[in-house]
Amino acid sequence: MIIENGVLIKVEEKDIKKGLLKSDGVEKIVELPSEVHTIGKYAFMRSNVDTVVFTENLKRIEEYAFCNSAIEKMHISGKNGTKGVISLPETVEFIGRDAFSHCSKILAVNINSKEIGESAFERSRNIGVIYLGEKVEKIGNYAFKMTRIKSFDMKNKTNVTLGRGIFSFVDGIENVKLPDIFFKPYVNPNQNEFGEAKGEVENGHIFYATKEEWN
Repeated sequence: MIIENGVLIKVEEKDIKKGLLKSDGVEKIVELPSEVHTIGKYAFMRSNVDTVVFTENLKRIEEYAFCNSAIEKMHISGKNGTKGVISLPETVEFIGRDAFSHCSKILAVNINSKEIGESAFERSRNIGVIYLGEKVEKIGNYAFKMTRIKSFDMKNKTNVTLGRGIFSFVDGIENVKLPDIFFKPYVNPNQNEFGEAKGEVENGHIFYATKEEWN
């Protein structure tokens, strides 16, 4: 591995371990050393790695880190991962823009990270289940655009910021659990300031009203 100051820059072929036999070959596993606190930009982009195991020292996953890759399982060391599930506890505080976009093997996401960046899972078309823990405070624009979400559960009921179009082009959402009132950055054209907004979900899309329009 190429690691610079705790940032994983690149994974080399010699770093990939062979795991269980799968229907499409042998599982390809990368175990990150404890010194890695950040998975850098493009580190696994277009990689054929199936599984990444990380330690509690991992704090950040930067933009495009796994974009268009074969990733299908990611979990903390000492836990049993599940095929098709990306499981990121609160130790991973930040997920960057397009970090897991265009990843067709991801089926479900279990995240308790503070911030999920713009388009983080966009076009990962087979994602059907999203579970977000109580530590999640911000979801960027189009984070889950063009996925196949059927179930979306968010535990944080208070300080939440939701970006634009997080469910854009997602059809048939059946079970969405969002806070009754959440926050969205919007610009008041007269005062050029940010404010609070109330959101509701209808047919997979979020609609907002400014605080003055709640009543």
